[in-house]
Amino acid sequence: MATIEKLNIRKLLNEENYLIPLYQRNYAWEREEIFQLLTDIKETTGPYYLGTLVVAQNNSKFEIIDGQQRHTALSIINSVLKYKGYDSVMHRNLYFEARETSEKTIDDLLGDKNSYKKAKLSSNGNIGIQNIINTVQDVEDFLIDNYKSQESESEFVSRFYNEIILFRAELPEKTDLNHYFEIMNNRGEQLEKHEILKAAFMSKEEVRHKEKQSLFSKIWDACSQMNCHVQMCFKTEDNSRSLLFGDQYDRIPNTEILDNYIQIKESNNSNSLPQENNEKNDLLCDSLSGIIKNHSLPKDFVQNETNKYDEKYNSIIDFPNFLLQVLKLKNDKVSLDEKLLLPTFGYPNNLPNAWEFIAELLKFRTLFDKYIIKREGDTNTWSWTMKSTLRVSEYQVTFPNNQNARRKIRMIQAMYQVTFPSNNYKNWLFDIMKLFKEYSDKLNSAEFYLSQLEKQACNYYNNNHFSDYFYNGLGTPRFIFNYLDYLLWIEYYDKVSGNKIVLNDEEYAYLNVMQKEKDKFQSFKFVQRSSIEHLFPQSRYKEIEADNDEARKVIMNSFGNLCLISRSSNSAYNNDMPSQKKHDSKSKNESLKQLIMFGSFDNENWNTVEIEKHQLEMIELLTKTTLEI
Repeated sequence: MATIEKLNIRKLLNEENYLIPLYQRNYAWEREEIFQLLTDIKETTGPYYLGTLVVAQNNSKFEIIDGQQRHTALSIINSVLKYKGYDSVMHRNLYFEARETSEKTIDDLLGDKNSYKKAKLSSNGNIGIQNIINTVQDVEDFLIDNYKSQESESEFVSRFYNEIILFRAELPEKTDLNHYFEIMNNRGEQLEKHEILKAAFMSKEEVRHKEKQSLFSKIWDACSQMNCHVQMCFKTEDNSRSLLFGDQYDRIPNTEILDNYIQIKESNNSNSLPQENNEKNDLLCDSLSGIIKNHSLPKDFVQNETNKYDEKYNSIIDFPNFLLQVLKLKNDKVSLDEKLLLPTFGYPNNLPNAWEFIAELLKFRTLFDKYIIKREGDTNTWSWTMKSTLRVSEYQVTFPNNQNARRKIRMIQAMYQVTFPSNNYKNWLFDIMKLFKEYSDKLNSAEFYLSQLEKQACNYYNNNHFSDYFYNGLGTPRFIFNYLDYLLWIEYYDKVSGNKIVLNDEEYAYLNVMQKEKDKFQSFKFVQRSSIEHLFPQSRYKEIEADNDEARKVIMNSFGNLCLISRSSNSAYNNDMPSQKKHDSKSKNESLKQLIMFGSFDNENWNTVEIEKHQLEMIELLTKTTLEI
């Protein structure tokens, strides 16, 4: 069984000696990676889990099997802090097998100030050494850029040595290191935080029972596969799928269903032949050792069925964020910051009840798969879908009998996703997860679900906008643009699409533009857009019709002159006048607000009158909708 030890950086660098074997590649971290590490240390609080260091005993040293890049980076950071005069680790404990130049470089960096400076000036033509020296400079740059006082820098240094944690996992003596290294090389990554968390949960008393621990592991691994529906990750041959989800695979699991599953499995085992009953009696895993030993998907994990769905769908979040979403349902003060996954869960000694949590995890994952959109196709395709499973292992759309509401549900969720793509800001998703908890018996009604989503969007708009946002130029929140595009799409869908007639009245000017641009409104999709575009260009604001420059700038930066588009389109438009932008955009369909703006003028007639009129119409639509909802 592997030995697991929790180490802070000072203990890691001050005790034991480590050897990087010859078969490991040269140090390869670049500026982005070292800056990310240092930024994470700077911006987090409390214990911060950095990763795992997998080692094997090699005479008087630990041979590093996995984690050598990270250990080297930490040793380099330590050398910079030593050079700056901090209470650092004074000696080296990292060695390189048959790499004399690497040995000398690390030795020089941890030597006196003269040898440190000398090491910085020479790479000997070796790319690995050059990467080490580059990292030295990157660390120095980071400290200069981020810390203007000795006091604040000292706090960072103290945190680096005392609060940054790694887990050192020593492999059992008889481990086939070549085979293990091959697995790690193919996998291409260290143990994830959620794998550490899984091992900690499985050591808890409430799942120490063999069948419970087996089911816990299966559910956890199935839920971790976010790009396919969770039902597809359970076997049909042993009836696991139907026992958990019912014959039609549409049942929502709970603790009672999991308990019944255990009873059935126990009953089946008691009626089995002795040799069958004894199979896999060593399944119990009370530490990281089981994960480290396998370090891949469990052998009984169903891969053949999931793979064909994995290629089609992409989840809007990853598994660590989903774990935090479920935990947040118990305590809404939980942060969605994945960097803090382990301490947020109370690792290692204050974890939630394992059996209750795994039941909640499977329940909400089943609801998530059914009622939350996924991206369909490859990662470059912006096609949103929302589907459920069928008995024949195929997918059908959710709410098949209400196409109208289903389209709107997909659209409003896509609006949220492109506005807040970062997992750390998925509070809108948490608000939906709360609906799953509070109204699970009403979610079969598409109209009810849609009404709740629209109320949430309306509340978010009311609580997070101020009147000056409409005159704030590049400071205008992206949500307002995307929310308006959703409302414009609803206006089109409810009043213009199909054979619906729009009166040619001045009051409905933007609806008449929709009539002319039906194809683009019909095919509109929410995609990732981050650039606020001034239709009347900023560089030519003096041509705006107003009394003075201050008034011109107000009009130029007003909401009526702005829309949200992609960075590439923003760059392509450059400083062109509105008529040229309108001409160049004929093949694009990025913003419904932009389409309305383009349809609101002919030739060069986009100026103060048109801007103010468009702004009044759009604000009226926003205001009217929020009052109606």
